[in-house]
Amino acid sequence: MTTYKEDLEIRQIIKIDKILDDMPDFVYEFIKGIEHTTAPSTRLSYLYDLRLFLTFLTSTILDSNKIMDITLSDLQRLSTRNIEKFMIYITNYEVTTSSGNKIQYQNRNISKARKLATIKSMFKYLNKRNKIDSNPAGLIDMPKQTKKVIVKLDTDEIPKLLNVIETGKSLSMKALHYQDKTRLRDIAIVSLMLGTGIRVSECIGININDVNLPKSEVTITRKGGNQTIIYFGSEVKEALLNYYQERKLRQKDNPDGPLFLSLQKKRISIRMVEILIKKYCVKVTKTKKITPHKLRSTYGTYLYQQTGDIYLVADILGHKDINTTQKYYASMSEEKRKGAANIVKLH
Repeated sequence: MTTYKEDLEIRQIIKIDKILDDMPDFVYEFIKGIEHTTAPSTRLSYLYDLRLFLTFLTSTILDSNKIMDITLSDLQRLSTRNIEKFMIYITNYEVTTSSGNKIQYQNRNISKARKLATIKSMFKYLNKRNKIDSNPAGLIDMPKQTKKVIVKLDTDEIPKLLNVIETGKSLSMKALHYQDKTRLRDIAIVSLMLGTGIRVSECIGININDVNLPKSEVTITRKGGNQTIIYFGSEVKEALLNYYQERKLRQKDNPDGPLFLSLQKKRISIRMVEILIKKYCVKVTKTKKITPHKLRSTYGTYLYQQTGDIYLVADILGHKDINTTQKYYASMSEEKRKGAANIVKLH
Protein backbone atom coordinates (compact mmCIF):
# COMPACT_ATOMS: atom_id res chain seq x y z
CA MET A 1 0.00 0.00 0.00
CA THR A 2 1.30 3.45 -0.88
CA THR A 3 1.78 6.06 1.80
CA TYR A 4 -0.07 9.37 2.02
CA LYS A 5 3.07 11.13 0.74
CA GLU A 6 3.31 8.79 -2.25
CA ASP A 7 -0.39 9.15 -3.09
CA LEU A 8 -0.11 12.93 -2.89
CA GLU A 9 2.92 13.00 -5.19
CA ILE A 10 1.17 10.78 -7.74
CA ARG A 11 -1.78 13.20 -7.84
CA GLN A 12 0.59 16.15 -8.17
CA ILE A 13 2.51 14.53 -11.04
CA ILE A 14 -0.77 13.90 -12.88
CA LYS A 15 -1.64 17.59 -12.48
CA ILE A 16 1.82 18.61 -13.68
CA ASP A 17 1.53 16.53 -16.84
CA LYS A 18 -1.93 17.90 -17.56
CA ILE A 19 -0.81 21.53 -17.22
CA LEU A 20 2.31 20.90 -19.32
CA ASP A 21 0.08 19.80 -22.21
CA ASP A 22 -0.93 23.47 -22.60
CA MET A 23 2.50 24.99 -21.99
CA PRO A 24 5.20 26.11 -24.47
CA ASP A 25 8.12 23.77 -25.12
CA PHE A 26 10.55 25.88 -23.09
CA VAL A 27 8.38 25.51 -19.97
CA TYR A 28 8.23 21.75 -20.54
CA GLU A 29 12.03 21.67 -20.83
CA PHE A 30 12.45 23.75 -17.67
CA ILE A 31 10.08 21.63 -15.56
CA LYS A 32 11.55 18.36 -16.80
CA GLY A 33 15.05 19.73 -16.31
CA ILE A 34 14.50 20.32 -12.60
CA GLU A 35 12.58 17.10 -12.05
CA HIS A 36 15.42 15.33 -10.24
CA THR A 37 16.21 18.22 -7.90
CA THR A 38 12.72 19.35 -6.86
CA ALA A 39 9.62 17.83 -5.30
CA PRO A 40 6.41 17.49 -7.33
CA SER A 41 4.77 20.10 -5.09
CA THR A 42 7.50 22.60 -6.01
CA ARG A 43 7.15 21.96 -9.74
CA LEU A 44 3.37 22.24 -9.53
CA SER A 45 3.68 25.60 -7.76
CA TYR A 46 6.14 26.73 -10.45
CA LEU A 47 3.63 25.80 -13.15
CA TYR A 48 0.81 27.74 -11.51
CA ASP A 49 3.07 30.79 -11.28
CA LEU A 50 4.33 30.47 -14.86
CA ARG A 51 0.83 29.97 -16.23
CA LEU A 52 -0.24 33.25 -14.60
CA PHE A 53 2.87 35.03 -15.90
CA LEU A 54 2.50 33.77 -19.46
CA THR A 55 -1.23 34.50 -19.49
CA PHE A 56 -0.41 38.08 -18.49
CA LEU A 57 2.11 38.33 -21.34
CA THR A 58 -0.39 37.14 -23.97
CA SER A 59 -3.00 39.66 -22.85
CA THR A 60 -0.75 42.71 -22.48
CA ILE A 61 2.64 42.49 -24.16
CA LEU A 62 3.03 39.70 -26.71
CA ASP A 63 1.17 39.15 -29.97
CA SER A 64 0.37 35.54 -29.13
CA ASN A 65 -3.20 34.77 -28.10
CA LYS A 66 -2.35 31.45 -26.45
CA ILE A 67 0.46 30.70 -24.05
CA MET A 68 1.20 27.58 -26.12
CA ASP A 69 2.23 29.87 -28.97
CA ILE A 70 4.84 31.80 -26.94
CA THR A 71 8.34 31.13 -28.22
CA LEU A 72 11.87 31.62 -26.97
CA SER A 73 12.09 34.58 -29.34
CA ASP A 74 9.19 36.17 -27.46
CA LEU A 75 11.07 35.72 -24.19
CA GLN A 76 14.14 37.31 -25.77
CA ARG A 77 12.10 40.46 -26.41
CA LEU A 78 11.03 40.85 -22.81
CA SER A 79 12.59 43.60 -20.73
CA THR A 80 12.93 44.11 -17.01
CA ARG A 81 10.12 46.64 -17.26
CA ASN A 82 7.77 43.98 -18.70
CA ILE A 83 8.35 41.72 -15.71
CA GLU A 84 7.98 44.64 -13.31
CA LYS A 85 4.57 45.36 -14.87
CA PHE A 86 3.58 41.79 -14.09
CA MET A 87 4.62 42.28 -10.47
CA ILE A 88 2.39 45.35 -10.26
CA TYR A 89 -0.46 43.48 -11.95
CA ILE A 90 -0.53 40.56 -9.48
CA THR A 91 -0.87 42.89 -6.50
CA ASN A 92 -4.58 43.00 -7.24
CA TYR A 93 -6.05 41.38 -10.35
CA GLU A 94 -9.28 39.88 -11.67
CA VAL A 95 -9.88 36.59 -13.45
CA THR A 96 -12.97 35.63 -15.42
CA THR A 97 -13.86 31.94 -15.09
CA SER A 98 -15.19 29.72 -17.88
CA SER A 99 -18.70 30.23 -16.47
CA GLY A 100 -18.32 34.01 -16.70
CA ASN A 101 -17.83 34.69 -13.01
CA LYS A 102 -15.21 37.23 -11.98
CA ILE A 103 -12.86 36.44 -9.11
CA GLN A 104 -10.59 38.96 -7.40
CA TYR A 105 -7.10 37.90 -6.35
CA GLN A 106 -4.57 39.72 -4.18
CA ASN A 107 -0.93 38.93 -3.48
CA ARG A 108 1.10 40.18 -0.56
CA ASN A 109 4.83 40.67 -0.92
CA ILE A 110 5.59 37.15 0.29
CA SER A 111 3.44 35.68 -2.52
CA LYS A 112 4.83 38.11 -5.08
CA ALA A 113 8.35 37.13 -4.06
CA ARG A 114 7.57 33.46 -4.65
CA LYS A 115 6.20 34.18 -8.14
CA LEU A 116 9.20 36.31 -9.00
CA ALA A 117 11.51 33.56 -7.74
CA THR A 118 9.79 31.14 -10.13
CA ILE A 119 10.31 33.49 -13.08
CA LYS A 120 13.92 34.08 -12.08
CA SER A 121 14.51 30.32 -11.90
CA MET A 122 13.12 29.69 -15.38
CA PHE A 123 15.06 32.55 -17.01
CA LYS A 124 18.25 31.47 -15.23
CA TYR A 125 17.75 27.89 -16.39
CA LEU A 126 17.17 28.88 -20.02
CA ASN A 127 19.99 31.43 -20.02
CA LYS A 128 22.46 28.96 -18.53
CA ARG A 129 21.67 26.51 -21.32
CA ASN A 130 22.02 29.21 -24.01
CA LYS A 131 18.35 29.07 -24.94
CA ILE A 132 18.10 32.84 -24.40
CA ASP A 133 20.83 35.47 -24.48
CA SER A 134 19.78 37.53 -21.45
CA ASN A 135 18.06 37.22 -18.10
CA PRO A 136 15.97 40.36 -17.43
CA ALA A 137 14.40 38.75 -14.36
CA GLY A 138 17.80 38.56 -12.70
CA LEU A 139 17.95 42.38 -12.53
CA ILE A 140 14.77 42.71 -10.47
CA ASP A 141 15.02 42.98 -6.69
CA MET A 142 12.81 40.74 -4.59
CA PRO A 143 9.84 42.48 -2.90
CA LYS A 144 10.60 43.68 0.60
CA GLN A 145 9.05 41.45 3.23
CA THR A 146 8.06 42.85 6.59
CA LYS A 147 8.76 40.82 9.70
CA LYS A 148 5.57 39.15 10.83
CA VAL A 149 4.52 38.91 14.45
CA ILE A 150 4.29 35.29 15.55
CA VAL A 151 0.67 34.39 16.23
CA LYS A 152 0.31 31.70 18.88
CA LEU A 153 -1.92 30.50 21.66
CA ASP A 154 -1.17 31.92 25.10
CA THR A 155 -0.44 29.44 27.87
CA ASP A 156 -3.91 29.86 29.39
CA GLU A 157 -5.58 29.39 26.01
CA ILE A 158 -4.16 25.89 25.44
CA PRO A 159 -6.19 24.16 28.20
CA LYS A 160 -9.22 26.26 27.23
CA LEU A 161 -8.97 24.97 23.66
CA LEU A 162 -8.77 21.35 24.75
CA ASN A 163 -11.67 21.91 27.16
CA VAL A 164 -13.84 23.20 24.30
CA ILE A 165 -13.07 20.06 22.30
CA GLU A 166 -13.69 17.85 25.35
CA THR A 167 -17.00 19.38 26.40
CA GLY A 168 -18.32 20.95 23.21
CA LYS A 169 -18.98 24.12 25.19
CA SER A 170 -20.35 27.02 23.10
CA LEU A 171 -20.53 24.93 19.92
CA SER A 172 -23.61 25.17 17.71
CA MET A 173 -26.27 22.45 17.75
CA LYS A 174 -25.09 21.31 14.32
CA ALA A 175 -21.49 21.04 15.52
CA LEU A 176 -22.56 19.19 18.66
CA HIS A 177 -24.32 16.63 16.50
CA TYR A 178 -20.95 15.43 15.22
CA GLN A 179 -19.07 16.07 18.46
CA ASP A 180 -19.64 12.64 19.95
CA LYS A 181 -18.21 10.97 16.84
CA THR A 182 -15.13 13.18 16.45
CA ARG A 183 -14.30 14.34 20.00
CA LEU A 184 -11.50 11.88 20.78
CA ARG A 185 -10.08 12.17 17.28
CA ASP A 186 -10.02 15.97 17.45
CA ILE A 187 -8.42 15.94 20.91
CA ALA A 188 -5.74 13.55 19.62
CA ILE A 189 -5.00 15.69 16.55
CA VAL A 190 -4.78 18.99 18.43
CA SER A 191 -2.80 17.43 21.29
CA LEU A 192 -0.31 15.85 18.90
CA MET A 193 0.18 19.07 16.93
CA LEU A 194 0.49 21.22 20.05
CA GLY A 195 2.70 18.70 21.81
CA THR A 196 5.18 18.10 18.98
CA GLY A 197 4.96 21.04 16.56
CA ILE A 198 4.50 18.82 13.52
CA ARG A 199 3.02 20.21 10.30
CA VAL A 200 -0.59 19.46 9.42
CA SER A 201 0.56 17.51 6.34
CA GLU A 202 2.83 15.42 8.57
CA CYS A 203 -0.01 14.84 11.00
CA ILE A 204 -2.58 13.57 8.53
CA GLY A 205 0.07 11.46 6.78
CA ILE A 206 0.62 9.32 9.88
CA ASN A 207 -0.38 5.66 9.55
CA ILE A 208 -1.22 3.34 12.44
CA ASN A 209 2.10 1.50 12.22
CA ASP A 210 3.99 4.81 12.43
CA VAL A 211 2.99 5.19 16.08
CA ASN A 212 4.87 3.45 18.88
CA LEU A 213 2.88 4.20 22.04
CA PRO A 214 5.10 2.24 24.48
CA LYS A 215 8.10 4.34 23.39
CA SER A 216 6.05 7.55 23.03
CA GLU A 217 7.27 8.15 19.49
CA VAL A 218 5.86 8.57 16.02
CA THR A 219 7.55 8.38 12.63
CA ILE A 220 6.57 11.24 10.33
CA THR A 221 7.40 12.08 6.75
CA ARG A 222 8.83 15.57 6.31
CA LYS A 223 8.12 17.93 3.41
CA GLY A 224 11.10 16.67 1.44
CA GLY A 225 10.11 13.03 1.90
CA ASN A 226 12.60 12.21 4.65
CA GLN A 227 11.30 10.27 7.62
CA THR A 228 12.13 11.16 11.20
CA ILE A 229 11.07 10.09 14.67
CA ILE A 230 9.28 12.61 16.87
CA TYR A 231 8.78 12.07 20.59
CA PHE A 232 5.68 13.04 22.53
CA GLY A 233 4.82 13.45 26.20
CA SER A 234 2.43 11.61 28.50
CA GLU A 235 -0.54 13.90 27.79
CA VAL A 236 -0.26 13.37 24.04
CA LYS A 237 0.18 9.63 24.63
CA GLU A 238 -3.04 9.51 26.64
CA ALA A 239 -4.95 11.41 23.93
CA LEU A 240 -3.66 9.07 21.20
CA LEU A 241 -4.45 5.96 23.26
CA ASN A 242 -8.02 7.09 23.95
CA TYR A 243 -8.60 7.83 20.28
CA TYR A 244 -6.99 4.61 19.11
CA GLN A 245 -9.18 2.49 21.40
CA GLU A 246 -12.29 4.18 20.03
CA ARG A 247 -11.00 3.92 16.46
CA LYS A 248 -10.66 0.13 16.77
CA LEU A 249 -14.36 -0.07 17.59
CA ARG A 250 -15.32 1.97 14.52
CA GLN A 251 -13.07 0.31 11.94
CA LYS A 252 -11.09 -2.89 11.66
CA ASP A 253 -7.37 -2.40 12.15
CA ASN A 254 -5.18 -2.01 9.08
CA PRO A 255 -1.56 -1.37 10.12
CA ASP A 256 -0.87 0.41 6.84
CA GLY A 257 -4.03 2.49 7.14
CA PRO A 258 -4.26 6.14 8.18
CA LEU A 259 -4.33 6.94 11.89
CA PHE A 260 -6.76 9.85 11.67
CA LEU A 261 -10.00 9.10 9.85
CA SER A 262 -12.82 11.27 8.56
CA LEU A 263 -16.45 10.37 9.24
CA GLN A 264 -16.37 8.64 5.85
CA LYS A 265 -13.63 6.38 7.27
CA LYS A 266 -11.01 7.77 4.91
CA ARG A 267 -7.78 9.62 5.70
CA ILE A 268 -8.70 13.03 7.08
CA SER A 269 -7.74 15.90 4.77
CA ILE A 270 -5.70 19.02 5.48
CA ARG A 271 -8.78 21.13 4.77
CA MET A 272 -10.81 19.19 7.33
CA VAL A 273 -8.16 19.75 10.01
CA GLU A 274 -8.09 23.46 9.18
CA ILE A 275 -11.86 23.63 9.58
CA LEU A 276 -11.97 21.79 12.89
CA ILE A 277 -9.18 23.89 14.41
CA LYS A 278 -10.91 27.09 13.32
CA LYS A 279 -14.19 25.80 14.76
CA TYR A 280 -12.71 25.23 18.19
CA CYS A 281 -10.22 28.10 18.38
CA VAL A 282 -12.80 30.78 17.60
CA LYS A 283 -14.43 29.82 20.92
CA VAL A 284 -11.15 30.51 22.73
CA THR A 285 -9.89 33.70 21.08
CA LYS A 286 -11.73 36.21 18.92
CA THR A 287 -8.71 38.37 18.13
CA LYS A 288 -6.33 35.77 16.72
CA LYS A 289 -6.73 33.65 13.60
CA ILE A 290 -5.49 30.26 14.74
CA THR A 291 -4.61 27.77 12.01
CA PRO A 292 -2.77 24.43 12.16
CA HIS A 293 0.46 26.31 11.48
CA LYS A 294 -0.21 28.56 14.50
CA LEU A 295 -0.31 25.46 16.71
CA ARG A 296 3.14 24.68 15.33
CA SER A 297 4.23 28.25 16.10
CA THR A 298 2.89 27.84 19.64
CA TYR A 299 5.04 24.79 20.25
CA GLY A 300 8.14 26.31 18.66
CA THR A 301 7.82 29.54 20.64
CA TYR A 302 7.50 27.87 24.02
CA LEU A 303 10.23 25.36 23.23
CA TYR A 304 12.63 28.19 22.44
CA GLN A 305 11.58 30.22 25.48
CA GLN A 306 12.24 27.31 27.80
CA THR A 307 15.43 25.98 26.22
CA GLY A 308 16.99 29.00 24.54
CA ASP A 309 18.35 26.54 21.98
CA ILE A 310 17.48 27.70 18.46
CA TYR A 311 19.24 24.70 16.96
CA LEU A 312 17.08 22.31 18.97
CA VAL A 313 13.97 24.15 17.80
CA ALA A 314 15.06 23.97 14.16
CA ASP A 315 15.75 20.25 14.48
CA ILE A 316 12.50 19.37 16.20
CA LEU A 317 10.44 21.41 13.73
CA GLY A 318 12.30 20.01 10.73
CA HIS A 319 13.63 23.35 9.47
CA LYS A 320 16.50 23.05 7.00
CA ASP A 321 19.57 25.27 7.06
CA ILE A 322 22.28 23.45 5.16
CA ASN A 323 24.67 26.39 5.30
CA THR A 324 25.20 26.56 9.03
CA THR A 325 23.45 23.89 11.06
CA GLN A 326 23.22 20.62 9.15
CA LYS A 327 26.18 19.02 10.93
CA TYR A 328 24.90 20.22 14.29
CA TYR A 329 21.52 18.58 13.66
CA ALA A 330 23.22 15.32 12.80
CA SER A 331 25.19 15.23 16.06
CA MET A 332 22.34 16.33 18.35
CA SER A 333 21.87 13.93 21.24
CA GLU A 334 18.78 11.73 21.26
CA GLU A 335 18.17 12.38 24.95
CA LYS A 336 17.92 16.12 24.40
CA ARG A 337 15.39 15.61 21.62
CA LYS A 338 13.35 13.26 23.82
CA GLY A 339 13.28 15.96 26.50
CA ALA A 340 11.45 18.26 24.09
CA ALA A 341 8.41 15.96 24.21
CA ASN A 342 7.05 17.45 27.45
CA ILE A 343 7.69 21.14 26.77
CA VAL A 344 4.07 22.20 26.14
CA LYS A 345 1.61 21.29 28.90
CA LEU A 346 -1.85 20.49 27.58
CA HIS A 347 -3.70 20.54 30.92
